[in-house]
Amino acid sequence: MPFRFTLTNTTTGASTSIDEPVGMDKVSLHLKRDENYHGFLDAVDDSLGSFQFYDAAYSLLKAAHTADGVDADVRLLIEYQCSDTDGYELLYKGKFSFDQYKEIRGASGCYIECPIQNGYDLQTFRSRMNQKVSLDSLSTFDNTGTLTAYDHLGQDIKLNPKTVKLINYATIDTTGDGSNSFTAGEKDQNGQYALNNDQSIHSLADSFPSFFNPEDNTGDSSHNEFTILADNPHEIIPYTTIRSNEFGTFPGGVGDQYFEYGNTLPESVNEIFQYTPDIPYDNNDIQIDIDISGAIIMGIQEDKLAAPHESVEAILLKGLTWEDAKSHHTTYYVRGLRDCQLASGHLTLYDYYGNPYHPEATLVNYITEANAPFAAGDTPTVDYRTFRFTYHEKIQFYPGEKLFLFFIIGKESAPKLHTVFFSSSYNYRNTFYITSGAPPRSDSWSTPVVVEQQMLAPTVPVDGVATAPPTESYIRLTFDSGYKATNTPCYLVNEALSRAVEITTNDSLRVYSEYFGRAGAHASQPYAAPATGAGALTGLTNGLLLRGSSPLQTWHMGYSNFHSTTIDNARLPYTLANHDNLIVSGAGNILIVNDTVDCTVNIPTDLAEPGFGIGTQLIIQQNGAGVVTVAPVLGVTLAAPGGGRTTSGYGSQVLLTKVGPDSWLLAAHAPMFASFQEMIEALNAIHAIGFGLEHDGIRTDHTDRFYVRIEPIRYFYDHTLTLMTCDNVESIETDASAGDAISIFKTGYTKWEAEQANGLDEFLSRREYRTRLRTIRKTLDKQCKYIASGYAIEVTRRKLNTNTTDWRYDNDTFIICLQDNVPDPDNANPQPDYMSESGGLSGATGLLNDQSVYNYRISPARNALRWLPYILNSYADWQNGELLFAAGDGNYTAQGQLTNDPVEGISLNESADLRWDSLADHTQHPAIYRNEVVKFKYPMSYRQWLYINDGNNKYGKIRYNVNDGPYEEGYILDLKYDLFGGMAEFTLRPAI
Repeated sequence: MPFRFTLTNTTTGASTSIDEPVGMDKVSLHLKRDENYHGFLDAVDDSLGSFQFYDAAYSLLKAAHTADGVDADVRLLIEYQCSDTDGYELLYKGKFSFDQYKEIRGASGCYIECPIQNGYDLQTFRSRMNQKVSLDSLSTFDNTGTLTAYDHLGQDIKLNPKTVKLINYATIDTTGDGSNSFTAGEKDQNGQYALNNDQSIHSLADSFPSFFNPEDNTGDSSHNEFTILADNPHEIIPYTTIRSNEFGTFPGGVGDQYFEYGNTLPESVNEIFQYTPDIPYDNNDIQIDIDISGAIIMGIQEDKLAAPHESVEAILLKGLTWEDAKSHHTTYYVRGLRDCQLASGHLTLYDYYGNPYHPEATLVNYITEANAPFAAGDTPTVDYRTFRFTYHEKIQFYPGEKLFLFFIIGKESAPKLHTVFFSSSYNYRNTFYITSGAPPRSDSWSTPVVVEQQMLAPTVPVDGVATAPPTESYIRLTFDSGYKATNTPCYLVNEALSRAVEITTNDSLRVYSEYFGRAGAHASQPYAAPATGAGALTGLTNGLLLRGSSPLQTWHMGYSNFHSTTIDNARLPYTLANHDNLIVSGAGNILIVNDTVDCTVNIPTDLAEPGFGIGTQLIIQQNGAGVVTVAPVLGVTLAAPGGGRTTSGYGSQVLLTKVGPDSWLLAAHAPMFASFQEMIEALNAIHAIGFGLEHDGIRTDHTDRFYVRIEPIRYFYDHTLTLMTCDNVESIETDASAGDAISIFKTGYTKWEAEQANGLDEFLSRREYRTRLRTIRKTLDKQCKYIASGYAIEVTRRKLNTNTTDWRYDNDTFIICLQDNVPDPDNANPQPDYMSESGGLSGATGLLNDQSVYNYRISPARNALRWLPYILNSYADWQNGELLFAAGDGNYTAQGQLTNDPVEGISLNESADLRWDSLADHTQHPAIYRNEVVKFKYPMSYRQWLYINDGNNKYGKIRYNVNDGPYEEGYILDLKYDLFGGMAEFTLRPAI
């Protein structure tokens, strides 16, 4: 078989025919499946690395290496001729890997050894897969050309509102023994204050409880006036423990909020809550839930034989101020009266040592038991009556409005009332000191008395029914908030993947996908698909884009983190340069052009101004009548996919972003950077996809082009095509390949929003499953690093134009499932082609609002279903295998079924165990292969090798048997072909 060898230096254009390299007789062709992505990237010849190039080949390779080093670009073309009358046909083409260049010089001659990779573009693609690029850029990596602007790169999508439950929540802290910090304000038997009102009783840990009245024993009723002591910290309404302040503020302790019963409202009441939203919600109907229990503790009763009828009235009002609230008091939100006789109890007096306290006879007038007098020597008690208020209604709030909650206390016979608020088992305890007889001295208050009840109010009245007090006295305000629909720049994955490949390979490779491609009015680019694929309506964006952040916004809001310079006379072209007034290393910079005449601002090359790093953003603002045009100098590429290159009037601006070496972008939004590697890993985790190189039969500019084919893994295993039959193989070796069996499977998303009240509702979080395999422990981790969390998207979206401070998601990539937009008929402005996919579920349970959920299509359970066929391969009996839920974060009880093209066959719970029949189309998706490896050798002709490598044939099956036994089939994992010996070495996966 005659061969012809040609070397070409693509940099210089030099090309020469060379003699057959030394080692050509040892060539073996090699076809290898990528173990992670299942496609075929390379038909590598392992032996080509040992070629030795002499003479003309040596000279060309050495010159290329001397001039360009590891970046030298030299191609090898090998052609063959079957007979003298036939023309030459392609056998192999490859690119030299100069990073492994080796030159040998000696007495026996000079030669070069340099490995070669198959395909002219493969080496560049593989070496730059993880290189982040600007998806807005129209420049190739090496500035070899300008790319076509794609319609759905950086084009707006509509983000539909997602319902978010916001909560403000506060409770009463009733831990411990009640308040122990009263100050003294009591009088001695002569009516004189024993201590000043702001002094604590000498050397006492506690002071008098406010219900105790040691004023006199004359029976004078003047002390029966309604009295409330203000120095009682545990008499504060509302609540002392603030659990959440998401859309307003609880001020915490607001002072005494209870007053004597009367016909007029109090002169002054402190607010307990103020509604202070940061953004304009489209709903401000706030659900108010209040449940509060308490008691009034009574002092002397004028008629010990009469049943007291003390009462507590709760009033809830709303207004911008208390005066405003009072002016509308005819419409009370709450005005409920509780007769406090319905449930009652007694607080018993004990001495300091815990013994029942027996005061002298003169004390019995002051502490009494309801409905019955008691004699000297009896253990005195203090009456209390309990109350409970509940309220569960919606109230419409407006920004700045306040909520006022207070209590009106009515008494019939008790001269003093002390009010406490508590939860279910509040231990009320207070200690005071008392003596009888002569007026006490400060050191004679020596007899401690403890008022104690282990469980205050075992029952409380609610609408005439005695009930248990609430577990927690609380006030909770919640509302399902919605924010207006907004637009955000988005990058559809088909175009994003292709753009990353095009930039890094200088447009030599592009992407084709029928799974991510689209047909119809908004067909995918660069290649339309015959039909819109299941993953086609998937978009990428980032946090900065979601919240509309850009230097333009920052400048307009008056922030000072911009360096600026002003050009007052710019009639001649002005070239951007680093100098004292324009420092490009900051967050952003502005060039203000003041002139009445049109002018031009030139963008210099990196060589002229090396300080302009990738990511630099500059604003050019027109401050005069003259229009400013932005233009690149020779060697600089300037793309303007989002608009023109000129200002449009006084105060107008253009935003420049450095997106690559000598490459700039004119756009009004933040840039979007991504690498092919990170995008394919994220999409692989969700969609179980793979990729490989295939011949590009669509492109017409070159006949030898390839594209990167991206499809579900199943695509790369064609069960309908038999490539070759190997009869009576001499020897077959089968390995168990247990390392491919899976025991633990992790899916979901590594980052999700869990900090707000909706964290437990977020289902786009982490999941872990297990198989029933017992003898192996291998984890398949397919957790996506992109953010799909609807709550993370929403809380970021709600920061639109509200601030310019850093946000924790600014530099994260978000993935969003889309659907065709339904424009508002009343909106005459241009509408985006796509909007976020919301709702579309049947049988939904366990979700806060199933009609506004984001990304249900790519929930962790559905991602697990897409991977299920490849995990069930781990079982010998794959049809009865299971993937068992083991653990999860967030909401793993959400359930529902997509109504449009579901992957699930039933209403699927996020914590359900998964089986073969969980798939919607399980009858069409059998498992692909067994986790085994079959190896054998078999004769092969070169024509058979060519057939296997023709088009997509390599995805087909090899048929084989041994000793006239039954035929089996397998998919190629690895195939080595000895070109001159005519023998092939097969490594196959047995097909199911």
